[in-house]
Amino acid sequence: MMKARLHKVHCANNGAWKTIRTSTTMLRCASLLLPALLAVPLCALAVDNERQQPVNLRADRIDIDQKKGLSLYRGNVVFSQGTLRLTAARAAAQSRASVIETVAAEGKPVTFRHRPEGQKEFVEGKASRAVYHAPAQRLELYGEGALVTFRHRPEGMVDFIEGEASRAVYHALARRVDLYGEVQVQRGRDLFRSAVLHYDIENQSMIGEAANGRRVYAALVPRKPALPGDHP
Repeated sequence: MMKARLHKVHCANNGAWKTIRTSTTMLRCASLLLPALLAVPLCALAVDNERQQPVNLRADRIDIDQKKGLSLYRGNVVFSQGTLRLTAARAAAQSRASVIETVAAEGKPVTFRHRPEGQKEFVEGKASRAVYHAPAQRLELYGEGALVTFRHRPEGMVDFIEGEASRAVYHALARRVDLYGEVQVQRGRDLFRSAVLHYDIENQSMIGEAANGRRVYAALVPRKPALPGDHP
């Protein structure tokens, strides 16, 4: 017999709250029965061949108000479907007309991990707060006293692209990461600093912009030429 961990779930029908206790397995089944509240934002970000994969949700407590279109998740929150994974201490999903509009998550830190379609490597990030906009398939990351960080290793490359900023926006469809405020990005031994930086995942390119008197800075370290007999 599977050992069950009990969770508390609140459901609102016509404004009246009910409380039931359920296991993790039952909670996952319940999430599949609430596509308007749970499945839509995850499916929107996942690649096409992942849309048919099951949605997994784990949290210590979930409050669902169907009348208001609001669901709250508290304690060790984990969303996952296919290659998408988001963890947080707490999260809230807001829907209108049975369509998810935003998912806001907070934690110390909030983490996300997603593999863009056609890519072998993941895009990863950390922040203290994240807001996912389902219609635009856009994830905004905020530092609020702590830096936002991200890392990605371009396909066929050994070195990671690693960056930190005050705010970051991950565009899943455009496969781009925009960094704002005290931006610092490192690629191997190369270092880039700017007020704004756009990283194109598909084309493996970066564009830095100056703002408020802060100029773009780059330190490029020459690679040693390969010698005969060296192994790649």
